[in-house]
Amino acid sequence: MLSKNPCLTLSVVKDYIARKLEQESKLIEDDRKSIDKYQEETELMKREIEDLKANAKVFQLSKCTACTFTLDLPAVHFMCMHSFHLRCLGDNEKECPECAPEYRSVMEANQKLEQNAGDHDLFFRQLRGSKDGFSVIADYFSKGVVSKTTVPPENGR
Repeated sequence: MLSKNPCLTLSVVKDYIARKLEQESKLIEDDRKSIDKYQEETELMKREIEDLKANAKVFQLSKCTACTFTLDLPAVHFMCMHSFHLRCLGDNEKECPECAPEYRSVMEANQKLEQNAGDHDLFFRQLRGSKDGFSVIADYFSKGVVSKTTVPPENGR
């Protein structure tokens, strides 16, 4: 706008630039909060993993998650802390029926990401179609789609 009209001064777009900078600052602050939250959650998960490795897990649920009757033997306890009568579970239930749908959706999303990792055409189409190619690349990195590659050593080095 300023380059097309030499009579315009910076004051014409000053408010616009100030608003844009404020919006970007807000986005940065939101991202920092998200990063802090994810780091805390990651540390909590790491501590939980170490605790699971080192200590026994006590299952104290007194009612079946499926039928809500008092839990009696034979019973199945899952690490998510849901417990079921064996008769309330399906014949081949190897995962908690309460948590399985969420787990499956996460696994399906991961599989889709892995499939898309090999789709270089999709990546380059998104890159060409984007006004901000860096954000496309950063998005791929954040999803773990771009993996480490190894370069074979030259001449046996």
